[in-house]
Amino acid sequence: MLGEKRPIIKVETTTLEKICNLISIVLLCASFVYVIYIQKGLHAEIPIHFGKGGKPNGWGSGKSLFIVPAIAVAMFIFLYIISKRPHWHNIPVEVTEENARFLYPLFKEAMAGFNCVIIIGFSIVTWEIVQSAILEGGDFLGPTLFMVFVPLAYIGYNTLSIWQKYREWQKNQ
Repeated sequence: MLGEKRPIIKVETTTLEKICNLISIVLLCASFVYVIYIQKGLHAEIPIHFGKGGKPNGWGSGKSLFIVPAIAVAMFIFLYIISKRPHWHNIPVEVTEENARFLYPLFKEAMAGFNCVIIIGFSIVTWEIVQSAILEGGDFLGPTLFMVFVPLAYIGYNTLSIWQKYREWQKNQ
């Protein structure tokens, strides 16, 4: 728990982690390529803020479209670094040398999946901002709801899943 010294052990990267990281990197690259490609055809001003109901209520230059993918890259790097250090994670049980070998891979996979969900959300936001600029309006409510509820649902599901796997592991020890 808080302030406890956790074991630092080497944990191999799982296939699921690799897949999640690959999806994230591909989406990040695709977002930048898409923004670069589509920017030439956009109006001088694009929607950069959306109010109640997801309708645009703030406008900015086309260059501001790069902000969303740039934030996504920063988030990916931050979460990637955290995912590689499972001894930093908020694990609600005492972590010993023995159970760390079981818990750390689960938490690394969960963080890689969470990172992927966040990058998917940022990619959707980038797409929707461009669509709002092209259609000169649009509705941003769907991406907003995605960015709020899907990561929360993912965290909830993973928390319950890890807890269940840990209980099973404890019974078998």
